[in-house]
Amino acid sequence: MAWTGVCEHCMEKFGIEIFHNGFGDSSYAYCDSCGKTAILSGWSKEWPKGVKCTQAEIAPEMEPHLKPCECGGAFTKGNYPRCPKCKQTLSADKAAEYLERQAPGTNKGWRWQRNWNGLYCAVINGQRIMDNFIDVT
Repeated sequence: MAWTGVCEHCMEKFGIEIFHNGFGDSSYAYCDSCGKTAILSGWSKEWPKGVKCTQAEIAPEMEPHLKPCECGGAFTKGNYPRCPKCKQTLSADKAAEYLERQAPGTNKGWRWQRNWNGLYCAVINGQRIMDNFIDVT
C-alpha cells in the first residue's frame, strides 16, 4: 500500500510503500547514492550460497553479490532511503509521524520501527529493484 511521506529537509511530498521482509522472506538494501531499494527474495535461485537471508537489511556478506544501482551507486548495508527531490537521507523517526498517521494498524497498536535496517523497508516513489544479483553464470 502506498502512502504519502514528506521530506523533513525540503518539504517535498512523495509516495512511500512499506514492505514486511518477514512475510516476504526477503532482505533489502538501499543505494548509497539515490536511496533506491533493492529487495532480495530469500527464495531466489540466484541467492548466493553461504549468505543468510536476514529478513531485514542485508548482511555485509551480500554486498559483493549485488549489481550496482543504475545511478552508479552501490547497494550496501547502512544506507537509508532518500528524498527524490533534494537527495538528503530521510529520518526514520520523522517517518513515524506520517506512517503511523496513515497505517490502518496504528489504531490496533502497530508502531513504525523507527529505523531503516529492521524488519520493514521503505520504497520511495516506486524506486525499487528486485533480486539484482550479479549473474555468476
